[in-house]
Amino acid sequence: MKFNIHVSLFAPLSAACCVLLSSTVWSPAGAQAYPNKPVRIILPVGAGNPGDVRARQIAAKFPEVFGQSLVVDNRPGANGFLAAEAAARAPADGYTLFVGNSGTHVYNPWLFKKMPYRDVEDFAPVTMISGGPLILAVNPQLPARTLGELIALAKAKPGELNYGSAGRISDVLMHQVKTTTGINVVGVPYKTAGADLADTIAGQVQITLNYWPILEPLVKAGKLRALAIAAPTRHQASPDVPTFAEAGVPGIEQFGWTGLFVPAGTPTDIIDRLQKGISQILQMPAIRDEIIRSGSTPGGISPAEFAAFWRADRARTGKVLADAGIAPE
Repeated sequence: MKFNIHVSLFAPLSAACCVLLSSTVWSPAGAQAYPNKPVRIILPVGAGNPGDVRARQIAAKFPEVFGQSLVVDNRPGANGFLAAEAAARAPADGYTLFVGNSGTHVYNPWLFKKMPYRDVEDFAPVTMISGGPLILAVNPQLPARTLGELIALAKAKPGELNYGSAGRISDVLMHQVKTTTGINVVGVPYKTAGADLADTIAGQVQITLNYWPILEPLVKAGKLRALAIAAPTRHQASPDVPTFAEAGVPGIEQFGWTGLFVPAGTPTDIIDRLQKGISQILQMPAIRDEIIRSGSTPGGISPAEFAAFWRADRARTGKVLADAGIAPE
C-alpha cells in the first residue's frame, strides 16, 4: 500500500464528516452516560512532537464535545513500549485512550520478537488522527542543495555522512535510499522524532528524516535545507520540496500516521461515540486547516476503515522490511 492509497482512503473524509456533523452534534447532553468523568489519553511521544500537538488540540476541544476534560499523559521512549503497555493494561471502559502510531502499531510488531503489549490483540482502533510523509533535510552548510548532490557527496565520502535515526520508519526510508542509490551513510540513534535536530543544525549529524510540522520552522529560518519528500506528489504545505522521484530516486514513499486506540474489549457504543466526537473535533476549521497547513492529512475515518488501513499498512511494511533483510531483534 503506497501513499496514494493512503490519500484515497482519506479523500472522502471531508464530505462524510459534513454529513455526519449536519445530522449529529455530539454535545454534553448527547453524551449520555459516557463520559461522566475525566478521560486520560496516553502518548508514546514527548511534548512538541506532532502526535502530542494533535492530542492537545483534541484535549482543548474535548470538553466542548464530550462534556469532560481529556488529560494528556506523555510517556515517551523505549520504542513506545512504556506508553503502549500502560494503555493496553488499562480498563476497557473508554476512560483510557491511546495515541498509537506507525511505530507502535506497524513497525514494532515486525522488528521486536518480544514486546510488553500485543498490537492487534490488546487494542481496538477508533479512528485515524492525522498522517503525513517523511521529508529528508540536511544541514545547510553541507555542500548539497539537491538530493542528487547529496547522493554524489555521499558516494565521494562513503561512511562519512550520518543521519539521525529517531525511529524505524526513518531507518527503513534511508535503507531504501541506500539500496536504490548505493550510498553508504551511517545512522545515529535517537530516542524520539526530532531529538536529532539540534545535532543536525550543529552539523554533528548531516541528514535528518522528519515530518514537515517538525521541520517547517527550521527550514524557513534557514537552519535546515529540505531536499525531498517521501510522497508521490508535492504537498501544498511545502510546494518547493520535490518528491524523491522528481529528485531522481523513484519508489521512495514513507507515510507516518497517528491514530486513536482504546484497550481491547471497550464497548462498541463507546468506540463509536469516540470516533464521531473526535471526527467532529478534527473537522473544526481551525484544527483541520492547521493539520493541512502543517503538511498532514486530517483523519476521522470510521473504526472499520481505520482497521482496514492499519492491517494494509502493517502488511505492506512487513514486506518492505523482509525485502530489506531487516529481521526482528
